[in-house]
Amino acid sequence: MLSSYTDRPALIETCGWGDLFDVFFYTDNDTGHAALKAMQSLDQNLSIMEVVYYNAAQQTGLLDSLLSDYAIAIEPPLAFVANAYVKINGTNLEIENAIQKVKAIVLTLAAKGGTPCPVNDDGEVLFPRPVCISW
Repeated sequence: MLSSYTDRPALIETCGWGDLFDVFFYTDNDTGHAALKAMQSLDQNLSIMEVVYYNAAQQTGLLDSLLSDYAIAIEPPLAFVANAYVKINGTNLEIENAIQKVKAIVLTLAAKGGTPCPVNDDGEVLFPRPVCISW
């Protein structure tokens, strides 16, 4: 079921298939800033991906919508890419491992043609979607 988030930020305005979008929520603490720095580095080095960054404390409505739709109860720092989410937290090594997981998801999706923003122009949260496997 799609939830609606009508007060979404203006950053998410134009999204289309063929692009890869990642929504990243960070926190205002040392771990959140380390995760943010790591995600920004990946963003700069992986040109096929566009990351939309949110301070979790300032975007609680959108974060709550995504957490509800993904049926998860975990705290940011957190990245959402299509049907996947990745907790980005812990030691520097754990953060780097999580960033590499995001990269692997992005590269897999890129090979399949991309994915749109998780929030459309009408404020609907588009993911997670049911998965259809073709045999």
